This record gives sequence, C-alpha cells and structure tokens, in this order.
Amino acid sequence: MKIETNKMGVSGICSGVVGAKNLSPMFATSYENIGTIGKSGSSGFRQTILAILIAVCMATAADIEQFVFQVTTAEANPTFAIPLSGGLNQTSTTANYTKAYNWTINWGDGTTETKSGTQGSNADSDGIPHEYATAGTYTITIKPAGSNDAWFGAFGFGGNTNGANAQANKNMVTKVNSPLTPLMTRTAAQISGGTAPSRGEWENTFRGCQNLTMGEDFTFSESWNSITTVGNYFAAYMFRDVSGNSFNMNSVFNLPQEITTVGNSFAWDMFNGVSGSSFNMNSVFNLPQGITTVGTSFVYSP
Repeated sequence: MKIETNKMGVSGICSGVVGAKNLSPMFATSYENIGTIGKSGSSGFRQTILAILIAVCMATAADIEQFVFQVTTAEANPTFAIPLSGGLNQTSTTANYTKAYNWTINWGDGTTETKSGTQGSNADSDGIPHEYATAGTYTITIKPAGSNDAWFGAFGFGGNTNGANAQANKNMVTKVNSPLTPLMTRTAAQISGGTAPSRGEWENTFRGCQNLTMGEDFTFSESWNSITTVGNYFAAYMFRDVSGNSFNMNSVFNLPQEITTVGNSFAWDMFNGVSGSSFNMNSVFNLPQGITTVGTSFVYSP
C-alpha cells in the first residue's frame, strides 16, 4: 500500500487542533490532504488511521504551543529579560498586572529552565533575565510547562522604559518567528464557548522593539479562523514605535479574518510610529471584512 503525506508531517496535520471540539472537522479536512492513505481501503481502515492521527496529535499538543523569537547581543555577558507586561484582561490601571505564567524556556545557548510566577504589580517588571556568555544571535523558545490555557498572556512589552521595558532590552529583539495561536491568550473553554478575554490579547506585545523583523511564518495561526469575537484593545499598539529600518511586514502576516465582533480600540495605533525605510504593507493584510459589531476607537492611522 502506498502512503503519501504531501509533506504535511505530524505538525502540519495537528496545527489546527485547539480542543476536542475541532478534532472531527479538522481531521475530515486534513484526511483529504494527507494523500492516498487508504483511499481504496475500507471505511474501518480509514477510521483507524484517523484515530491514530488524533491520538498522536493529542499526545504532542503541548509541543505545538510555543513562541519562538530571536535576540541579538553585540557584546559578551549582556542580560536579556523576557518581558512580563502583557495586557491580557487588564483594567485601565497599571495596578492589575497579575497574570500567571509557567514556562519552559530554551534560551538558545544550551540553557533550558522552567520559570513560573505572576506579573509584577505594575508594568515596571524586571521580567525573566538571562545572561549570555558571548555576543551573537540566539533563538529563544518558550513553551507552556503546565496548562495550555492562556499560557502566554503574561508576555509583552509595555509603553514605559523601566525593567524589561528598557529600550536597550527591547532593542535586542531582532526577529519573531512562530505563529500566534488562540491558546496563547484564551482558555480552551473560551475557544469552545465562543467567548473572549475582556482586554489586551496582543496589546503592546512588541511595542518599541526597534530592531524587530518578522520571520517568514509569523502571523495569526489558522486556528484563529474559528474565532469570531474579540474584546477591547485586541491588537492595539502591537507594533507601535517599531521604528527601525529593518522592520518590514512578511508576505503572510494578517489579522484573523473571521472576526465579526470587536470591542473598543480593536487595532488602535497598531503600527503608529513605524517609520523605517523598509516598511511596506504586504498584499494580504486587511481588517476582517465580516465585522458587524464594533466598539469605540476602532482603528487609528497616523
């Protein structure tokens, strides 16, 4: 029997899995793309293949959830700090930074460690620091060490210049590589129930990272196609003041396109202050075309 995978691999087949709700339709689609696995065989055989794929994906789901980015150091013994000023579910004050995190961090220099805790009481957090012995470019991979529910919500830079938000720390971030998934900022219950966090899923995430570039795969993942509702400040200030001359939009970056309901300040100031000579919008980027319900201050273009 001939078995072809059309280059999908386990990660490609599993990339859309965000919860048990999506398994059946996702695999119905993926099966057609797998190739010639048992297409001439019995339905029982095909169901067995699908059951095996589902089991593999469920076993490796934690590995799919990860955030990969690069930092570059110009000299030996610098310290880079992962920022903890993410605005998920924040109120209008800076005294509500209490999102928990539990991460396995591969720092890209042979060091891997697990860090857990909560954000600081305000946006001035020192973050999670790590010292590099030599100058160079390092790929940092962050994965959930515990629950996948909104596991990445604590991450993000802030608008101030203290702690991990110091400009020198922001300037070390040179590339963001991996797609953004719904489970990074949402619980499985929110995804299956169609509800949204109140605020700040990607607010300020890369704000002020002046040397940032987009890796070729960076965008909102296909799993966002099941999301129709977002809260306030969904992507507000996401790339504000990313003003370096190297910053440009890759060919695939786009906002989730199935959104129909948005809160206040949906993409407010998303690219304000992006003034580098290389920056151009790609041919696919667009606001979601099916939006029917909006809050105030929907979007701002300087």
